Amino acid sequence: MFISWVHCLNLVVLMAAYANGNTCTVSNPSSWEAIIECPNFNVNLTYYEDDNYLEVICPNMPNFELLRDLPDLPSFTVNELVYLNCPLPVNQSLIELLSAFVNRSNQSYINKLFLIDNAELSEDITLDPQLFAGLFKLQFLLIQNLADISFDNPLLFRHLSQLKKIEFHGRNRVSKTILQQLKQLKELHMHDSDMNKLPKELVSNLPKLEILYLDKNKLKHVSQFTKLPNLMYLNISSNQLVKLQETVFSRLPKLKILDLSSNKLTRLATDLLLENNHLEVFKADNQKCSELVLEKNVFTELKKISRKCLYPTVK
Repeated sequence: MFISWVHCLNLVVLMAAYANGNTCTVSNPSSWEAIIECPNFNVNLTYYEDDNYLEVICPNMPNFELLRDLPDLPSFTVNELVYLNCPLPVNQSLIELLSAFVNRSNQSYINKLFLIDNAELSEDITLDPQLFAGLFKLQFLLIQNLADISFDNPLLFRHLSQLKKIEFHGRNRVSKTILQQLKQLKELHMHDSDMNKLPKELVSNLPKLEILYLDKNKLKHVSQFTKLPNLMYLNISSNQLVKLQETVFSRLPKLKILDLSSNKLTRLATDLLLENNHLEVFKADNQKCSELVLEKNVFTELKKISRKCLYPTVK
């Protein structure tokens, strides 16, 4: 799904419903497979040794506490963790929740975390910073389809001081200030949301941000971006923008690539790109339900521009 599956060693752990008894048992342990039987729940684990990649999938509500102290249960050293369809912990870290089979002494080695489709088995909760406690070296975080879970705590990511890249996919409820703890963040993706207006606070105080994807949302309005001194790539394509104020990009001094394609823009003002002297690639093609008009001299000051992809009328 997220990595190459070639030349991987598979370890599949199947936790199946156990009709009798109140404890989990481990049978058929080997270097590639173990079957763990627990009462009333199933969990599938897949481990790829070459990449230290662990995938955790929950078909129904698990009780990870029942797995503690099982003598034959493997303990995995994990660099990449996929947590799919499983409930998010409350007042407990994810690492603590999974400590029955994730080696806690090596928890700082985890550098990629994928939280996917966790809403169904999670309570309607507001997540707290404890969720990410112990993930000292996490570099990449993906959050996908958590529409019923609130990301309103402005300190949620305070333990992720080294995070370089974060991706939100789907209708995630994200507060305006949720990212302000991420001072090392270089890349932000927000896709497929219901967001129709970009709050200024959302991308403020991110001094190292270099890449920003805001495509495939429902944005109708974008205010002037706060100063992002290192932003080089900005994608706002596939939204519902009709108009852009002249100063919207004026505080993005290092911008090199700008993608405005597949919106509803009708006109681009002469001074729109006045402060973007490093711009090299500009895309504004495929404007829906409109004819894009460029005012004269829009590109006059852009000495480095090498590619313009648009189908406008110049006036």
